Parts: sequence; C-alpha cells; structure tokens
Amino acid sequence: MRGALPLIWLLGCSEEPIETPAPILPPCHSDTLSIDAAPSRGAFGDLLGGSLWCGNPPQGGAPYSPLRLRLEGSSGWSAGMFLELIATDLADGTELAYTALEMGLVCANVGESEGSWVGSEAHMRYDGRTLDDLEGRTAELTVRAAALEGDEQVEASWWVDLVLDPP
Repeated sequence: MRGALPLIWLLGCSEEPIETPAPILPPCHSDTLSIDAAPSRGAFGDLLGGSLWCGNPPQGGAPYSPLRLRLEGSSGWSAGMFLELIATDLADGTELAYTALEMGLVCANVGESEGSWVGSEAHMRYDGRTLDDLEGRTAELTVRAAALEGDEQVEASWWVDLVLDPP
C-alpha cells in the first residue's frame, strides 16, 4: 500500500495532456442507407422477380409470410427500428397485408450479412385473408423502416408472386 501513493502522485503530476480516443463506431456503421429482404428459407436477392411463400402459422391465426431483413446505415440502427411490411395486389390495388412492429437489431459479424444490421425473422400477416384468397396473386411487397434513435428512414419494394408451396 505504501508504494501505491507515490505512483498516484506521479500520474497526477504528468505534464502531457491525456488525449481522449475517437469513439469506436460499430463495424456496421455505414454512410450508405439501404434495406434488403429475403424469404426466410431463401437468399437475399431471391425476391427480385421471385415468389413469396404464404402459409398458416403453426399456432393458428392469419396467414403469414416470414422474412429476413438486413440494413445498411449509421449506428442509430443499434437501438432498433420501427418496421412496416405491406403487400398490395398489383391487379386491383387491394392491400393484402399490413404489419407494423418494433424490432431490435444487432450487427452481423459473420455470414452473408456480415457488416449489416440484422434482426429476428419478421412475419407479415394477411389479416382477414385465407390462403385460397392469396394463391396466385402478384403483389408489391413494401418494407419500410425507421430507426428508433435518430431520423434515418429507408424503404424498398419488390414485385412478388404469392405461392403456397414452400421453396
């Protein structure tokens, strides 16, 4: 204990200023802002001119389509996002699905989404619809997200064929 006191005194008398290091940004921090979606059992890019599976959830309820999402953007996404999933029939403009939810995000450090913000699987619900009502329709899938911290917002859309057979 006797040796600790002189060491503290010596540090307190240092003439050189102590510099604060620059903040370390998460590896997902990007100046580019984008969002991408993929079927839960597919790869990113599969929705381009592709199909989107619709099914009944195991617990029952309205038909749904499970999706995986990834985002590029600032560290404001680390607090999570407000997410909207919308499906609109291209033939007549009918809204087939609308789901709004909050989702936490993490910075992926491995795999195809390394360096992107990712969350758990998102389920778009077709409330008031049956599978027979959805089969064979072509829809515009819109995914809209807003960061819970900061003012970043992003939106993307794909034209997809709704199918009942799993990929």
